[in-house]
Amino acid sequence: MFDFLKRKKEKSSGAYSGAAYLSGGTASWAPRDYDNFAKEAYLKNIVAYRCIDMIAKSVSTCPWYLMIDGTDGPIQNDNDDFNLLLKRPNPFQSWQSFVYNVISYLLLSGNSFISRVGLSSGTNKGKVRELYCHRPTQISIKKNDATNKITSYVYQQSASIIKQYDIDPITYQCDMLQIKSFNPLDDIWGLAAVEPAAREIDTNNAATDWNKGLLENQARPGMLLMFERNLSDMQLNRLQKDVRDGREGAKNAGLTMILEGAKDAKPYGFSPTEMDFIEGNRDKARMIASAFGVPAQLLGIRGDSTFANFEQARQIFWEDTVIYYLNLFKNEMNQWLFYNDDSKYIDYDLDDIPALAYKQDQKWKRANESQFIKVNEKREMVGLDPVDDGDVILIQASMIPLGDDSVVEEFPVEDNE
Repeated sequence: MFDFLKRKKEKSSGAYSGAAYLSGGTASWAPRDYDNFAKEAYLKNIVAYRCIDMIAKSVSTCPWYLMIDGTDGPIQNDNDDFNLLLKRPNPFQSWQSFVYNVISYLLLSGNSFISRVGLSSGTNKGKVRELYCHRPTQISIKKNDATNKITSYVYQQSASIIKQYDIDPITYQCDMLQIKSFNPLDDIWGLAAVEPAAREIDTNNAATDWNKGLLENQARPGMLLMFERNLSDMQLNRLQKDVRDGREGAKNAGLTMILEGAKDAKPYGFSPTEMDFIEGNRDKARMIASAFGVPAQLLGIRGDSTFANFEQARQIFWEDTVIYYLNLFKNEMNQWLFYNDDSKYIDYDLDDIPALAYKQDQKWKRANESQFIKVNEKREMVGLDPVDDGDVILIQASMIPLGDDSVVEEFPVEDNE
């Protein structure tokens, strides 16, 4: 069980052994147990794992481009060296894998930490050449006790590898970026999406463990053995050992149990039907999915019909959850990487996302049916280049102003016609 509300995070881990000796203020440690979050939610609970995996995969599969502000509006910049980072941010990862890690850590801990490596000399001094995403447990934050502001980030990969990233007191720039979610009780560390769902995840895990134990015991509740007389300590210990070692577990299911002097044996406890196990487990699964912003219908949870169809659920998932994380990642990266160049920025493209194809269809239909805008304006709405003689408004030839018959020409009609 999590039990994170009752105990503080232990600081005896070797990952932090040397960080506290670096100067520059007081070290601030993560107030929640990230290891427990990862173990109980991501490694043991299929619903929480699937929610985190779906969000991270959706964000990481979007194509990203480097954009620059031109005279005619933003255009894609394919000639900048920064495009190499959008393919391989470091020698060990692709851009998709990098973004997947950033979003996964953000959901599990409420914080994602990214460091950049730039050229230290030459004409391109300062240009970013590598980006790395770090596990939150490898980072400690140092702050000024008087102002409660962050002064530096300390990265510790091992007992011997420690690096401190100081924040410039004037520009507030740093080679370490912290992307965090809102936390109403902490100004330094973000709130993990796992934490509000912790009790539901614990309950769901406990129900799964109980069900597994029940199946290993012939899918029946425990047995209450009754004897006519009291048993001695030796007899009781021998009976308990015989029952536990030779009768319990899946390998002993169905074996006949013979007990000396037993008068009666009755089952005790509740059956899965009496505990309403199946529906209760589904209800907890829905609550866990709701905490992450994932429609339960996308997880295959039976009995959930919140949306009319699967496609509608996918649309809501992208519009309410995925696009939020896309914008958060985009804006945080842009203000960090291009703080001294407002003309450059990275952006994502949703045109090829199947779940949002209906939006493109609606845009084309709206542009095609509009009767009050020019042809080139319609083309601009759907992302097409303007054409010659396109600055005109086309209307249907049969349409005339109401009450105006001056445009109607009278023609003589022959009698035989």
